Amino acid sequence: MAPPLDATLAQVRATLAASPHLGGESAARVATLGDELQPFVEAALACAELPPNDLRWSEARSLALLFAYRLGDQGYAPGVVSGAMLAWRDVAGDAAATALDGLWALLLDGYARGREDRARAAVLRTVAASACVLEVAPRRWLVSGVGALDTDGAREVASRAAAGLLRGDAEAVLLDLATGTAAEPAALLELVGLERDAGSLGVRFLLALSDESRAALAEGGWRAAETTELMATTTDAMRALLWAGDPVRSAVGWVMQRAGW
Repeated sequence: MAPPLDATLAQVRATLAASPHLGGESAARVATLGDELQPFVEAALACAELPPNDLRWSEARSLALLFAYRLGDQGYAPGVVSGAMLAWRDVAGDAAATALDGLWALLLDGYARGREDRARAAVLRTVAASACVLEVAPRRWLVSGVGALDTDGAREVASRAAAGLLRGDAEAVLLDLATGTAAEPAALLELVGLERDAGSLGVRFLLALSDESRAALAEGGWRAAETTELMATTTDAMRALLWAGDPVRSAVGWVMQRAGW
């Protein structure tokens, strides 16, 4: 005979598969939904004979919140959350119906938070993809690392910059952490990891730091390598970048110098 959990889960999965609330979801997404619901079902079974206000329901409530959050974060439609919980109610019976009455507010809150974090992650991916990694003059690169980058986005930017230095046979690179609002400290530490890549490739590394960025990096324990050229402003750093090596070869540097930049 199947254990109560397995039997309940099997019935819940069957109910989910037939639920009109999930009509727009693929079979794979419905199967995943059953996996996501399992921790809550297991906790709810342990409390099946208890009144909904019993403190031992706390774990089940927390798992319901987590379940709704994960569905929001994974892009499920709002009706899928209610459909999944109603499938559990239909299998578990009257006791579940009473308990479910006290879960709707938690489910709504969890789902909303998941959707917000999903939207934020999408924005950060866009920011990372649009971050400036640009060859501004022959073999001279500019990398902008300010703004709303998170750690993953900063790691992506640093990786993209390192690949560009390698492909472009770079002579010098400027990491600009002085223009605009500084990213979070963990993201800045990912970005200055470009210092190691530049060193391993024999590329001159220039770093423009605002006071805010400098303080955040110091808080994270970062210390500049001996070969890193620190600049207080982006203007000074760009001038040094564009005139790196033989100034005659940098027409852009000449234009900038004539413009008084």
